[in-house]
Amino acid sequence: MSTLGDAITTLRQSRGLSQTELADKIGATQVTLHRYEAGEREPRPEVVTELAAALGVTEQFLQHEFRLQGGVAQDAHMRKRKTTKAGDWKLVEARLNELRMSTTYFLARAPMRQEFTVPEVDMTVTSPEEAAQLTRARWRMPSGPVASITPWLEAAGIVVIVEDFPTPKIDGMSQWGKESAVMLVNGLLPLHRRRLTMTHELGHLVMHDEVLAGDDDVESEANAFAAEFLMPGHIIRNELRPLSGASAQRTISLLLTLKERWGTSMQALYERAFSLGVVDAARRQDFYKMMSARRWRTREPGDETFIPETPRLAPSIGGSLRANGLGDLQVAEMLGFTSTERISPFLPTPELRSHLRALG
Repeated sequence: MSTLGDAITTLRQSRGLSQTELADKIGATQVTLHRYEAGEREPRPEVVTELAAALGVTEQFLQHEFRLQGGVAQDAHMRKRKTTKAGDWKLVEARLNELRMSTTYFLARAPMRQEFTVPEVDMTVTSPEEAAQLTRARWRMPSGPVASITPWLEAAGIVVIVEDFPTPKIDGMSQWGKESAVMLVNGLLPLHRRRLTMTHELGHLVMHDEVLAGDDDVESEANAFAAEFLMPGHIIRNELRPLSGASAQRTISLLLTLKERWGTSMQALYERAFSLGVVDAARRQDFYKMMSARRWRTREPGDETFIPETPRLAPSIGGSLRANGLGDLQVAEMLGFTSTERISPFLPTPELRSHLRALG
């Protein structure tokens, strides 16, 4: 597939269009459009103009050399549940690709400075826990709980975007662009699950470059990375030890205290206690029976203590362009779009604008 064919496919899918529907918009047949997308036929200049208009992007954007990895998000790392409809995750996957393309297009002309880089590890000699420890060390993170994850991700050049997905069954996705990564997180998730999802996706970016998503071993490794990154074993083990012989009421009390301190769910904390050998399988089973009986498996007490993590890197792109006198339509064109309809992640919210003014 050609780069142009890749771009057409990604943008078409992101807009929920079939090949027939897009072909109708440009006065072509489905077979002809299929050949464009497959790279079997190069569209004439006037057809490129029509395609760009139909997809809401500039011609320059559509023809940019994106060098997409794996073609149409085939190597997107995703955190999803097995009951997810294929159409839903393909739509989110295409949206991730669109955001990655737009970010790559912008950064090709206005490179950003980043404080850290995402480490690369050899998983044949490195465990997920060691990969998490290495990442924290490379980023010079203080020991103990991570108060806010997003600033660390963005300092490493990862563009974090939170949007409501068409289903709550997909937690998030991430994917490398040319030199930076984009992480798309479901805004429908509870805040503690967003934190876990972002760290899970970070694990993929560190450990699984160019590895197809969905493999159970790969997902288990990302889970282990997230657990160690958020709850380092050498620190949290002693704090979890009281769970080993605690009553049900004492367990709830301890977990609520730890939840507020560590920024992870009660269930994630108990899973960490199990993985560290603090509690055995029988107590773990009893814990989940208790959680189910109280109907806490989906929504737990203490969720209100979490403070939303607000991405700032993507909105700062539009904010800096506005500060230089560009209007929103010009900002959209810098990102490759012909309208402002799809650029909200790159525009600062009123709260963020106030924050940026306060900084200087």
